[in-house]
Amino acid sequence: ELEGEAASARRHTPLLRPALDLDLLCQVPYVGACIAFRGGEHAPTSLDAEAGAVAVLRLALEGRRIAHVPAILFSARQSVAANDGAWVAQVGAALASDASVSVVPAEALFGAPVAGAARIKRRPASQIVSVIVPTRNALDLLKPCLDSVLAAAADNRTELDLIVIDHESDDPATQAYLADLNAKGLARIIRYEGRFNFALMNNLAVEQARGEVLVFLNNDTVVISRDWQAEMASQAERPDVACVGAGLLYSDGTLQHAGFVAREREANFLIHDGVGAASSDAGYLGRYALLHRTVAVTGACLAMETKKFKALGGFDAAHFPVEGNDVDLCMRAQSQGLKVLYDPYVAFYHLESKTRGFSREGEKLKVAEASGRLLWSRWGEQFGVDPFYNKRFDREARPFTRLRPLS
Repeated sequence: ELEGEAASARRHTPLLRPALDLDLLCQVPYVGACIAFRGGEHAPTSLDAEAGAVAVLRLALEGRRIAHVPAILFSARQSVAANDGAWVAQVGAALASDASVSVVPAEALFGAPVAGAARIKRRPASQIVSVIVPTRNALDLLKPCLDSVLAAAADNRTELDLIVIDHESDDPATQAYLADLNAKGLARIIRYEGRFNFALMNNLAVEQARGEVLVFLNNDTVVISRDWQAEMASQAERPDVACVGAGLLYSDGTLQHAGFVAREREANFLIHDGVGAASSDAGYLGRYALLHRTVAVTGACLAMETKKFKALGGFDAAHFPVEGNDVDLCMRAQSQGLKVLYDPYVAFYHLESKTRGFSREGEKLKVAEASGRLLWSRWGEQFGVDPFYNKRFDREARPFTRLRPLS
């Protein structure tokens, strides 16, 4: 057992950073103190980590290319954390010319707050957000979902255009509830008949949507963040952003979704980040509590600007009728140079797969596995190596929990 100076020299608390993520950098100076600059005119005059992060931030905002070396290059006696208020002020100064944003201290909606982090609040330009919810009966799930969406509508700067896709509901109570919503002008009901095809029914609903921004929402979700609609619109309408996903919690308050991570293999190519984490857990480097880029987000709650959705051709209903359509859309968008974001300031409870059940056996499992193989064949070469999931982490463990052996 190590004692004295040897014990104090043991390396621990590794900071294995992702590739450049400007949205993340605008919240925390995560790039650290080991930074190389080409050309002395770009280098900071101070050697501290925050000065280096400010220099990287300003270069990134100018559109300069910032490379990332995912290897472990050095160790320090103490990790550097953002000072309370200091980084908020630095980011505020860097973004001062953009009148549509305000920079404020971050407050975590769930998870532990990240010390010294900034939040970039954006004012949505969109006037209407179309929220599309498919259902087949399931009034016990549908009513809490829609009631929560309607109750939060007044807390948003955007008008709500609520569309329910009714897939052959034959339960009298569900039919009566939908008829009442329609009669009161609270929601528009679109009847869909035929074999279940999540992608197709949503594509058809988009043709009748009035909003500049679309939100695809499962019927087994319940709103937590009342201003969620405006928040998602403000992110989705950014020119360089395609898909925006929410933080999803199980009914017991533990995390169900904080974006996806990709692993460089066909089997289980993509997995959810954060599954089962406690609501008090901010995640590795605060990722559950901070807006950040991700390779994909789940269609259980996914926002996208209408014109971008249509330009990409919508969901691929022919090849991904049930599983994988959300991921395929996210990766098609990224192949066109657009971002996919996880937004922790949008939060829902998600009673995952309560309507259709899990894809763990029988025909459902076969469909899920086939979708996974097709996703890998389409996108594995391009997105299998996740730039936001440092290669030093073990791909067999839960994301960001165990290191790979040194080779």
